[in-house]
Parts: sequence; C-alpha cells; structure tokens
Amino acid sequence: MIRINLLPSRDKELRDMAIRQLATILALVVLVLIVLMTVRYTAQQEYLAAANEAEILQKDVKKEQAELRRLDRHRKEEEELQRRLSLISRLEKGRRGPVRLLDDLARAKPKRVWLTQLSEDGQKITLLTRSLGQTDTSEYMKKLQRSAILKNVNLGATQRVEESGLSVYNTDITAVLDYSGL
Repeated sequence: MIRINLLPSRDKELRDMAIRQLATILALVVLVLIVLMTVRYTAQQEYLAAANEAEILQKDVKKEQAELRRLDRHRKEEEELQRRLSLISRLEKGRRGPVRLLDDLARAKPKRVWLTQLSEDGQKITLLTRSLGQTDTSEYMKKLQRSAILKNVNLGATQRVEESGLSVYNTDITAVLDYSGL
C-alpha cells in the first residue's frame, strides 16, 4: 500500500519561514542603507554649506584686510602730508622771521644809535649798541618793545666810554624772539 501525505510538509514550512526571515532581513538592510545614505547626504550638504560659508567669510576677511591696508596707507600718507605742512609752516616762519627782525631793528633805531653786534641763541637775541646819549638808548628800547616779534626787551650792562672827545655809551640789550605773531 502506498501512502500519500496530503498535509503540507514541515520542510515547506521551514523553507517559507526562512524566505520570510530572509525577506525581512533584506528589507531591514535596505532600510538601514537608505537611512545611512540619507544621513550621509544630509551631513555632506551641511559640510558643503559650511565650506561655502567659510569660503565666503575668507573672501570677506581678505576684502577687509585689503581695506585695512588701504586705510593704513591713507593714514600714513595723511601723517606725511601733515608733517610736510608743518615743515613748510616752520620754514615760512623761519624765512620771514629774520627778515622781519632786521626790519624792526632798522625801523626802531634812532639816528644817534648804532647797532654794533647782533647775536641769536635759540629764541634769545643780544644787541650791542653804541649811542651818544642814554635817552637815545631808552628811545630805542621803547620802540623795540612795540615790535610784534620781540618780547621781554631788557637793558643789560651800560658802559660810558670817551672816544675822540665824545661820551659814547656801549649798551647790551636782550630780548626774546617770538615768531608766532607772524
């Protein structure tokens, strides 16, 4: 007698179960791969965005550095121009000052006073004069005090000397130069 088993066999059940488990594992692997690819893509996009932003910031930094160098050059040029203007101003005063001094000395000098020596030591000047009378020397000092560039006009030593039968007064006069009034 031949027996036929009409009930499904256990092998088929095991095989079906293995196929389902394999399909589930495969679906999980595919799902994990999709999640990993999504995470990688997102991270890559964030990295590219950050790199792009860093590049833009680098360009901005370079622009700002170039602007700072330009401003620094401009500041140095301005300082140089100010230095030159100051030098020109000092030279102008230095050029006009001595001419003005000699002019003031000549205009203030009475007829009976002679300027024998003029010396300058910084801002202090010393005049050695000869006169026929002390009133002439006094008049000369009063006129010198009115000068815009002479300050603190003072009488120094006065000495009376006899020359060719005349009384001559040798006098030292000191003053401070101030060219700022020019």
